[in-house]
Amino acid sequence: MGRVTAAFDSLSVRAERIRRHWPEGLQGLRAYLPYQVRIRASGRPGKVPCRLSSGRLYPVNPLDVRHHLVLDQATALLEAGACDGLGIVLDGRPVLGGLPLLALDLDGVVERGEVSPGARELVRTVDSLTEVSVSGRGLHCVALGTLDRPGRRGKLGHLGLEWIDRGFLTVSGNALDGYSRLLDRGDVLRDLHRRSLPRPADLRGPRPADLTLDDQVILRRLRAARNAPKFLALFEQGDLSGYQGDPSRADLALLRLLCWYTRDPVQLRRLWQGSALGRSRGDRWAQRVAADGRDYSTYTIDTALAMSCASG
Repeated sequence: MGRVTAAFDSLSVRAERIRRHWPEGLQGLRAYLPYQVRIRASGRPGKVPCRLSSGRLYPVNPLDVRHHLVLDQATALLEAGACDGLGIVLDGRPVLGGLPLLALDLDGVVERGEVSPGARELVRTVDSLTEVSVSGRGLHCVALGTLDRPGRRGKLGHLGLEWIDRGFLTVSGNALDGYSRLLDRGDVLRDLHRRSLPRPADLRGPRPADLTLDDQVILRRLRAARNAPKFLALFEQGDLSGYQGDPSRADLALLRLLCWYTRDPVQLRRLWQGSALGRSRGDRWAQRVAADGRDYSTYTIDTALAMSCASG
């Protein structure tokens, strides 16, 4: 595994590289979305999956198949400069050989063009398609397969892992040398996933954000966070002034803040209902808004969760 070249090419060059190197068997799959870099609630930039309408990008729930594109459509938007990048949606659907896609995100493992020793060994073990991330500082291992238990974040030695079987994964087309084939690696990945998850004894310390916290603990943490004014304006005042008076945008912004501390849809709904926004929106909660029959509250919670799970 040689030196990595970080890809900071023009959008048109990146689009061509993706078309040239992304697996042929996935190119006709309707599972791609453009993304736009936006500032998240944490103050850090994030890659938000979007749809293009009337020349503007609008955030979408990446799991809503109505907005999915084939690769040629998505790369055409990138080539035209209509978006900042593109990604593929992983949603458990079979894509090749009756198997879905599974991804492993390794963040911060490339420095000055060199892959860290631990990451090199893990890539050899996975032995499937591996891309350098758009930033040039991470790796995405992509394979065919499924997991047999929940658990998104894990650790092997000093190496932090993020497992993605449902969410949005950015695509760079910058395949790591020797790892350009997409293979069925389900058995290997399930073994790594089990080994990387924390043992029960490891959960005695501080609770990670993806474990359920008490409602009041979540609210206290958000009220003490750096972006507390934004949270308080939404949660306690129902203030729409930062969202062009659009209550739907404000609802989504509040839910995305809550998603920092819980991924439980029931808890998210309960906290949202207790907010100033929720109390003023009860008449719309049960209205059907999605073609698959989901109501406004379910659709908005699903969108917030999917956007929070997007990986770049």
